[in-house]
Amino acid sequence: MINLRKYERNMLESMICVFFDAVHESSQQMYDAAQRHAWTGRFEDIDRDRWHQRFQNSRTVVAYHDGQVVGFANLVDGYYIDMMFVASRYQRQGIASKLLAKLEATIPSQTNLEVDASKNAVSFFERKGYKIYTIQEHNRGTVHLINYKMRKTQV
Repeated sequence: MINLRKYERNMLESMICVFFDAVHESSQQMYDAAQRHAWTGRFEDIDRDRWHQRFQNSRTVVAYHDGQVVGFANLVDGYYIDMMFVASRYQRQGIASKLLAKLEATIPSQTNLEVDASKNAVSFFERKGYKIYTIQEHNRGTVHLINYKMRKTQV
């Protein structure tokens, strides 16, 4: 059974592991190794204090299964889905849908929700009513990354 909890500092390291797993294991068909590395950087170089502030200062929901962090999502400024990741072995089990529903339930109607979706997340967000409105191109050194700005009006 999946349980959702509010973010606490002791969850951070597990959330970073979920992030790395989701990007490096689940995005292999959409992004090559150099792109995945440019996206995540090195595990040991992640600024834990900055990430903690990021989650503490946003509406962050963490998914647990059998006492283990298996996913998380956060909402910034009441409209922007900053991060949403589910560990690769727990994907396609409704966890992202639960995380998104929990965040969306806190939003007033007529609010435009936005997300910068990776190539592999676009279809998920489209199924949830989000529409692409801009393609974004990012260059990190010599590595080229593409993602999509998507929007949905909360009703």
